[in-house]
Amino acid sequence: MPAGAAHAWGEAGRGAAGGVRGSWPLAAMTDYSEEQRNELEALESIYPDSFTVLSEKPTTFTITVTSEAGENDENVQTTLKFTYREKYPDETPLYEIVSQENLEDNDVTGIINLLEQQHPLKRRDSKQEGKMAW
Repeated sequence: MPAGAAHAWGEAGRGAAGGVRGSWPLAAMTDYSEEQRNELEALESIYPDSFTVLSEKPTTFTITVTSEAGENDENVQTTLKFTYREKYPDETPLYEIVSQENLEDNDVTGIINLLEQQHPLKRRDSKQEGKMAW
């Protein structure tokens, strides 16, 4: 461990009696980061051709899902964008549909309902250039 890192921890991490204080939040933060990294690796293995990490802080990524031909032999496709909050998975992620092809409004509603069942959120309705933010 670099000397600077140990020194910084020693200054901020010890109480008046010399005992360690504040170690639980640090451990929890590390656990959140590790869980998020593990989940990203799993998602990348499930969606190797349609998973894109946009940023690491905060963790933001997209997944594009394409179905076989739907009505009228048209492919159906949607791109979902997710942003992990600091304490994800204990805090719900932010998500939105950033693009869609050949989806009806009831299909979009169905997708949002499925996402809400996974992580219930208070919805924030806004339509901007075909995007739905929740």
